[in-house]
Amino acid sequence: MEKWMSVTIKDCLQLPSLSLGSVIAGEKGLDSIVNTVSVVEFDTPGDSYSISNELLLSALYSIKDDVDAQCRALEEYKKCGEVGLVLFYADRILERIDDKLIETANRLNFPIIVLPGADMGLRYSDVISEVMEAVFMDKKNRNFFVDNTMERLSQLSPSNRTINSPLSLASDYAKASFFLCDADDNLIGYSYWPKTNAVNFSDVLTQFNDNHAGKYRTAEKNGRLYRYFRHPFTNKDGARLSLLAVSKNNRLTTVIMEQVVEIIQLFAAVWNYNLNLTAKESLIPALIEGDLDLTRHICQDHLIDLSEYDAFAILRFNKETAEKTGKDTFIRNLRERFYDIAKSAIIDSFANYVIFLFSYSSDLAKDHILLEEVAREIQRFESVQNYALFSNVDAASQVRELYISYTEHIETAMKIYPRKSFFNKSEIDFAGRCKAIISSLDGETEKYLQMLSPIIRETEEDLLLTLTTYFLDGGAEVKKTAELLYVHRNTIQYRLARIKNLLNMDFGKFPMSFDIYIAVALKRILAG
Repeated sequence: MEKWMSVTIKDCLQLPSLSLGSVIAGEKGLDSIVNTVSVVEFDTPGDSYSISNELLLSALYSIKDDVDAQCRALEEYKKCGEVGLVLFYADRILERIDDKLIETANRLNFPIIVLPGADMGLRYSDVISEVMEAVFMDKKNRNFFVDNTMERLSQLSPSNRTINSPLSLASDYAKASFFLCDADDNLIGYSYWPKTNAVNFSDVLTQFNDNHAGKYRTAEKNGRLYRYFRHPFTNKDGARLSLLAVSKNNRLTTVIMEQVVEIIQLFAAVWNYNLNLTAKESLIPALIEGDLDLTRHICQDHLIDLSEYDAFAILRFNKETAEKTGKDTFIRNLRERFYDIAKSAIIDSFANYVIFLFSYSSDLAKDHILLEEVAREIQRFESVQNYALFSNVDAASQVRELYISYTEHIETAMKIYPRKSFFNKSEIDFAGRCKAIISSLDGETEKYLQMLSPIIRETEEDLLLTLTTYFLDGGAEVKKTAELLYVHRNTIQYRLARIKNLLNMDFGKFPMSFDIYIAVALKRILAG
């Protein structure tokens, strides 16, 4: 992907005031871009999702004596789209920065920059003015808006990168409400400005009912002048689309409209987003975004009975390898194989994934053949890193939930089960549970790891390796574990008996087995 230039936290560290500080945590987040600066001394973080890219300044004064509250604040800041924290007067206010806060920031990749802790001469305004000057200078670049927006979109998690994301960023920039629709004025995506100011899409459309109305017009409403814009365009796949906007100020221009269209076109191309409602494959992004109105329209238009879809597969690609070997060819092969076998199947790329919607029949043998065909095609295509299959799915209500679960937990699942390429729902859900345990502040991780301490203290590292392999890779089977570790099964049985004695528990029985299963999974995640 092309690298778009914007002011990052790493750039800000070169500014005079911030060069005096040091990064104590979250170094992996230093490439996050900065669009503005805010002081959060007494404010509590909101719980709504935002993509504001703010660098926060604070001494954490209101929660200086509550480390758990400080950690929760970082969690909320990250969730709200903030990108880092500049900590003032740490020696005077906090006295010491707790290790738990540092661990939280590292886990979130949320940089904490500590300015000289005892220097009360450093002011918030010094940092604000220098950072904002750097941002303003960057904005003088003619391509700032397009480049900055694409960079911010690239830093979003897959579950938050939807068609409304570029529209929301455009609304923030242009102080206007945007609507993306197809040639028949079916709404695909939208964003409001301000966010609480819902605009009736049909009211915007009425401004352009006259075919001679052009791309721009004004209208007075309740004593206030409104500016309306319409920009028809064609997407890379030939889909005819239209971007509409309404503004209560003069910030929005036809040039900005053209730039927003460029962003939409780039977004669709880079992240494989199907905006062509004339193709049944456009159902996939509609379901993933949870857009019920758009889903209903696509189903009606293509005579799709969504209740038929009870299976959902998602395939993750190695992007660089996929580009070389032709992901489009892979999708075409899948369609050729399955659009005849399973007529209700829908297959398309979405972001760095291939999504496969289909239905199980009542014929188990036929279903088995279908899945074997999918597996064979995947094995032929080396770019597939892993894939997951979810069955008994209510497509209308669960596809988005399953997509989010997969994209948010697959990295953890791969650490727990490094030998696997195929995952089921239980394994993805278990990875999510492990992530939640590690993220918790109540010492639950330590409780599980403590269970393993008797065998960790042993000088024989084979004991922990054997137990981990037995549960996570060998399916609690002695023979499979012996094969994986290249030892005799009697050796595995001897080690397991020794482990039971050291742990003083029979982990072959519930609930002890599940507790040990969690413990070795957490150990493997933290080690990786």
